[in-house]
Amino acid sequence: AFNSRVHVKMDVGWLSANYEDYEGRFYYASIAGEYRFTERFGAGLGYEFTDVDFNYDKGNGDETEFDMLFDSLQVYLTYSF
Repeated sequence: AFNSRVHVKMDVGWLSANYEDYEGRFYYASIAGEYRFTERFGAGLGYEFTDVDFNYDKGNGDETEFDMLFDSLQVYLTYSF
């Protein structure tokens, strides 16, 4: 926190799994800034990035892939208790 009213937060994560013919990965990152109007109420602005990759290989040359990429802007209100 820069002061009692302005906060910045960041999250980063990763997950990978393999099981028999399946393989998958999940990555994400986000950063946001918040401003408190009062002790309990505030608003925020942030950015989020997510990447999901999935692969299924039957071993006979037939392979299925699923790749998704999301990125978005976030605008939100907060309440603390």
